[in-house]
Amino acid sequence: MASPSTNGTTPLRIFTFESPRTNSQLFHKLFSQHPQLAWGLGFHPFAGAQMYGPERLSQRTRHCEAAERGQTEWGTKYPGMGNEDTIEGSKKDLRERISKSEKAACVTSSPANRRWQGNIFFGKEHTMMLLDQDLILNTLRRGENEPPPKILTNPTHIPDDIMETLTPVLVFRHPLLIIPSIYPKLNPISGIEPDDEDFEISATLRWTQYIYDYFVSIGRKPIVVEAQDFVWNTKPTMDKLCRELGIDESGWIDEWDPLPREHWPDHKNAVAMTSDLMESSGLQSGLGRCVEQSSLCLDD
Repeated sequence: MASPSTNGTTPLRIFTFESPRTNSQLFHKLFSQHPQLAWGLGFHPFAGAQMYGPERLSQRTRHCEAAERGQTEWGTKYPGMGNEDTIEGSKKDLRERISKSEKAACVTSSPANRRWQGNIFFGKEHTMMLLDQDLILNTLRRGENEPPPKILTNPTHIPDDIMETLTPVLVFRHPLLIIPSIYPKLNPISGIEPDDEDFEISATLRWTQYIYDYFVSIGRKPIVVEAQDFVWNTKPTMDKLCRELGIDESGWIDEWDPLPREHWPDHKNAVAMTSDLMESSGLQSGLGRCVEQSSLCLDD
């Protein structure tokens, strides 16, 4: 892990950039009771617009007929899941979330166990939800001998003035573990097949690489965390991460109450991706086998 760069004047703002199936929900769950963090205010600020809204990326991708039916359903069947969200509206909402988190420390709780306590903004988003759609599609469709683009400007929808203040944490997992985890989750609910552009968009680490390259280009090396480390080597990894972020090492947790079924989200995509975590009561050190040695795929 590499230490973050700060300017000493802007309040600490932590943002996790991750890909699907990198145990990112678990990663954030470990911080869910941290007294310094405004936990729960920064979850997936652009997912509604990119997955369900009128500008959703799936309208521009090439995919099979089954995926077309499945993703059209995502954009029409689930009211309240972001069907009206736009990119510009999401930018405004992100500003409001950051402002709310930094105005005052407070504590709230809900049946979904989402709460905020401190006033350090703590956000997260899948990288493909953040990147400019043209950049994503041009990358996928470039010629065989055409080099990938050089990322010298902010490639995301996060406004520049906010992006410059974030302490970036990049969570990754080896693609050989991501790919077999994505397909059995996404195919039954969306019809996506491996040849579809949507599948490659979800499975690749290119978007994480682009964000890493951008921060390096402006002289800020992100903190990089390997998913297997916080799953199988939890305490040393989390303690070190807290030190590098400048937050209390004793604030993270590895035990919690399972979420009652009546409070699960009413969306088959969300349930498919997070059911194992919602049913769990924490990390149990020493039990099970590392995913490289078994067929176990932990939740996103």
